[in-house]
Amino acid sequence: MNAGQDIVGGELCDHYAFRQDQVDWQIWIATGSRPLPRKLVITSRANEARPQSVTQYRWNLIPKLRSLCSRSRHQRGHARQSLFP
Repeated sequence: MNAGQDIVGGELCDHYAFRQDQVDWQIWIATGSRPLPRKLVITSRANEARPQSVTQYRWNLIPKLRSLCSRSRHQRGHARQSLFP
């Protein structure tokens, strides 16, 4: 069910709500050119207290992989160690 629009993390999002057997869940998806999930709320209806899990997402679509891409430099006198046998 479309529950309207809200601002999440400074972005306009479409808000959707769903109901399943013992779980209600809601998701907010950013509008515009990058429609990524911004928030997710899961509510358990199996417990009278109705516990919730709330997650807000911040996406990094251009990660800096400097540390993974650079070659490691070994100092003299040190042996190279393998991480995997």
